[in-house]
Amino acid sequence: MLLLNAAIMPAAGADEKKPSTPFEGFSSDSDKPVNIKADQLEMHNEEQKAIFTGNVVATQGDSVLTSEELTVFYEAPDAGKDGQAPAEASTGDAQAATATAAGDAAASDEPAQPANKVKRLVAKGKVVVTSKDQKATGDDGILDMETNIATLTGEEVLMSQGCNVLKGRKLVVNTQTGLANVTGGTTGHFISGSDPTKC
Repeated sequence: MLLLNAAIMPAAGADEKKPSTPFEGFSSDSDKPVNIKADQLEMHNEEQKAIFTGNVVATQGDSVLTSEELTVFYEAPDAGKDGQAPAEASTGDAQAATATAAGDAAASDEPAQPANKVKRLVAKGKVVVTSKDQKATGDDGILDMETNIATLTGEEVLMSQGCNVLKGRKLVVNTQTGLANVTGGTTGHFISGSDPTKC
């Protein structure tokens, strides 16, 4: 099994800022809310998770994640006086669900809820994560906000910026350091300069 480590693709002219990756928005130090749109939403309050399905788009800061399904694991600020979370709720198939998983209030027709701390995002099916000119794709993904580790797996996992491309079957990125580990049939393609016609 091949292993390729790369503190990949820092932003041009960047000073001492955090290294740039497609996942940089999904990190523990982000003060931006996680905004999610999907065709359907199921809330499992007792398990502190929400399952979004169909045309899922999740955004935090400059990072955008799309997938067929996204499970959000969160920490509720208050489970209530009796220690129990509210009852489960779900949307109908025909109604588009829009929710803010962290922030001041939900951005849908549902009643406003207290801000929840997002702990982990688990994406399934055609996962694509983008930020500015960077992109990562895979079949499945896990973004852990507590450990600042993003993982993509699949038959062909890809991370790219312009002409520079890393490929493999598993990609693990530290969203704080920018270190990327690619394993499984790993290949890398790097071009100096910024002319896209030379890719």
